[in-house]
Parts: sequence; structure tokens; C-alpha cells
Amino acid sequence: MSTSNKPCKWATSNDRSFFPRLMEKESETLPPGVYTIKSSQTGCYFHLNKPIDLSELIRFDDTGIDEAVSEIQKFWTKKDLFNRHDFAFRRGILLHGPPGSGKSCAIKMIIQDVVSDGGIAIMFTDAELFDIGMDFFRDIQPETKVVVVMEDLDSWMNNGYESEITNLLDGHKALHSTVFLATTNYIDALSDRIKNRPSRFDKRIYIGAPSKNVRKEYLVNLLSKSEFKDKVDVDKWAEDSKDLTFAHLKEMYLSICFFDADYDETIERLRDMVADEDEDDDLNLDLKKLIKKHTTIDIVDDDDEYERPVRARRESPDPPADLG
Repeated sequence: MSTSNKPCKWATSNDRSFFPRLMEKESETLPPGVYTIKSSQTGCYFHLNKPIDLSELIRFDDTGIDEAVSEIQKFWTKKDLFNRHDFAFRRGILLHGPPGSGKSCAIKMIIQDVVSDGGIAIMFTDAELFDIGMDFFRDIQPETKVVVVMEDLDSWMNNGYESEITNLLDGHKALHSTVFLATTNYIDALSDRIKNRPSRFDKRIYIGAPSKNVRKEYLVNLLSKSEFKDKVDVDKWAEDSKDLTFAHLKEMYLSICFFDADYDETIERLRDMVADEDEDDDLNLDLKKLIKKHTTIDIVDDDDEYERPVRARRESPDPPADLG
């Protein structure tokens, strides 16, 4: 794209869908926020998602969540150092661990940080659209911080996108000032060229079940706004909930305090769920190897007046609903 034909402004009629446009005036920027790159008959555009629910975010020290947030915060401070060494200013972080352990919480905290600093987050939905959209974005905003979120990376790979994604990660010109943040519950389902290849995903961070001290801290925080303090023996709950994730702890609190469930029965039920998840993990790893490629057509998004079915593509995972 020649310099004279590069877009220099974002055009919008509803403050949610932003199209790159050619205009002879000073460049404007996208409002900081979380976006999905979409396509229409007039080209690709950046759609501003609904605000993220931050009401339950808690950052605990000495956890995988804290490590992930700190790693990316530190990365943003190293731009000059990367430039002096002529290294691309980009980073890839792969979060892995059991369901409910806090990977989505880590993502929300990282998004909160970058948006608060004037950057944007992009929910990855399609390799080709991302490639086109990032070209436009960097033409208009060459230095803005970007976090690209790829949840359930193993699902993308097993739907036939591995080559497209690896090509994307291998040095696209628009990927400076960018962090790729991916998650998976099944790291063993990923090929070595994804999980063991720095410069694609430079660091793997395990987010597992919280420690006893973190479980206690979580419960104390939960009870700080609760009328059920007399129902909860924090020390006992923290001791008895070994190997339970934050999702299990929340269910434990709801069952016992809201629905008057028996304490011992609830603990046993949740431990059985953990055991069942471990068995399902082994089964899922085998099933993922058998997933076939499907062809589907993009459909109209009722929430977006611009969305149109423009091309056929392989079926891909939906963007995570809880992030917009």
C-alpha cells in the first residue's frame, strides 16, 4: 500500500464499529477498549465489544495469574531495549492449566492494564481478517499497544488453523508493540512448533489450582461483602479445599451459603468433579486428534448492523462471550 493511499482515520456512525478511511486530516485513534476485527461488503473494520466485567477480579501474589500480569507489565517497559538490539517489540505468552483456575481472570487483568494505558485488545477470530486489520491499524496507529487474545488455542489448531497462525506469529511486519496472549486447558494437545518455539510463544505460564494461602485469601475477600460470615470457617474451608480451583470454591460458597447444602457432601461432590475433569482431559486429548475440518458461512451478527456473510471459511471457535 503506497503512502498516499494509506488510511489515516477511523470512520464510525455508531461509536462501536470503526472503518479505516482515507481522509486529508489529522489521524485519530480508536478509543481504548476490546475489539473484534470483522468483515463487511465495504471491507474489514474494528468492532468495539461490550465492556468487560471486572467486578470479581482479584490479584493474588505468588500465583500464575500474578506472574502473567507482571510479565506483560514488565515487557511494556522494555521498548527502548528491544529497539537498541533491533529485536521486534513483541511477546507471546501461553497460559495453560485446568479449567476454572483463573486463566480468564489473568486475561481480564492484562486487558485492563493495556486499555488503561491507552491501548487496545483484539479478540482473535480469523487469521486472514487479523492480518488485513492489523495492516490498517498500524497505518493509522503505528505505536499503540495491542494485546491479541487467543482463548482455547488448541481448538484453533485442531480446526485446521495451525499453519495460518504460525505464519502470523513468524514476524508479520505489523506485529510490533504487540503481545499475543493464548490459553489452553490441554497443552499436550499442542504441537511442539507451537508450545516449544520461542518467538511464537516465548513463555509458558502454568495457572493451576490455588494454594491454601491463596484459597484462604479468596474466601476472606468473598466474605468481606457477605452476610454469611457465620456459616464459613475460613481456615477449615481453606484446608479442606485442596486441589479445588477458584470456580470450585465459588460453587462451594454458593451451594453451602445460598442453598444450604451439606458441607461434607459439597466437598465430596466438588472433589469428584476434579477427578472427572482429570479423566476427561485424557479423553479429550484423544478426541481432539480426530476433529475434522468443517466448512461454514459467516452469519449476520444481530448486534452489528454492518456484519454481512462475505466468504466461506473453516469453522472456528466463537470469541469468548465473557470478554465481549
